[in-house]
Amino acid sequence: MDNVKKAVFLDRDGTVIIDKHYLKDPDDVELINGAGRALSDMANSGYLIVIISNQSGIGRGMMADSDVRLQHQRLSVILEAFNVHLASIKYCPHAPENHCSCRKPSPKLILDTADELSIDCTGSFMIGDKDSDIIAGKNAGCKTIFIGENNNESATYSVRSISEAVNFLPNLIK
Repeated sequence: MDNVKKAVFLDRDGTVIIDKHYLKDPDDVELINGAGRALSDMANSGYLIVIISNQSGIGRGMMADSDVRLQHQRLSVILEAFNVHLASIKYCPHAPENHCSCRKPSPKLILDTADELSIDCTGSFMIGDKDSDIIAGKNAGCKTIFIGENNNESATYSVRSISEAVNFLPNLIK
């Protein structure tokens, strides 16, 4: 059990980067204000940083899988300026009508990553801006943080920004 880790699983669009509705061009990847610092604080306090995202634009033919991979490379480069290394990026490429097993609110991508990286979900968080993020996190056994203007009654915590989310992580070093 000594090798068990804790993680912050994060939705991508609307949580870490500005949601540009079916983002295609990697040059358009732009961090949400405060996200770089927030992820840096999370990483510096011992949490692995993992992106869990639905990318239905692939399944809908609006972009290629290679476009999303380039977006994630760009995101990784941007986060390097904050000394943030992403432990993993997992995404569902399917359209909702495909009824796949990996699309949030399914916890599959979280659980698969937890298994691969020896992550204890009960000591981890899922942060997102949609109900599907919160449901996936809860079903994986994580504490959940909803980012939005309104409270989400099913989330462990509700905040208005990713910058506020870091206040709910225990042992945070500021």
